Amino acid sequence: MIRHIDGDPWSGRSFQGFTLMELIVVVGLMAVLSAVVALSLTGFIGRGETQACQADESFVQAAAYSFYHQSGGSWPTASGDVPGDIVWGSSDGSGGTFNVNYLDETPASDTDCDWQFLAGGQVCTNAGPAACGCGTACSSATPTPTPTPSG
Repeated sequence: MIRHIDGDPWSGRSFQGFTLMELIVVVGLMAVLSAVVALSLTGFIGRGETQACQADESFVQAAAYSFYHQSGGSWPTASGDVPGDIVWGSSDGSGGTFNVNYLDETPASDTDCDWQFLAGGQVCTNAGPAACGCGTACSSATPTPTPTPSG
């Protein structure tokens, strides 16, 4: 509510404005509303990071199976066998590399997750789900059977 405040007695001007209490109430309400909005947005961000991590895991798994079949039974690891660390620049023997021809690029989540393969080619995270945000920890995962390469 705007109140008429008697102004300067020497100039004869009067002033209109809000009282200090009204301003404090409005600023307090704005602070409460902004806190509610900020807290609701943090949930969206966390869910988005988890879903991106899960998508990375499934893309790496699908690309690994494609690489395995294309290369005639070799995995994108240093030895070509599993279990082992993923070598992103592994060649499939026909000029293709794992992170270029099977994935557009190395997933951003690899820095947090340290993706690896179990015996059987299942993708797991060496860093663990807590550090990664998703995935199966390599130490607790049960390997799946290795797929048979198509000739």
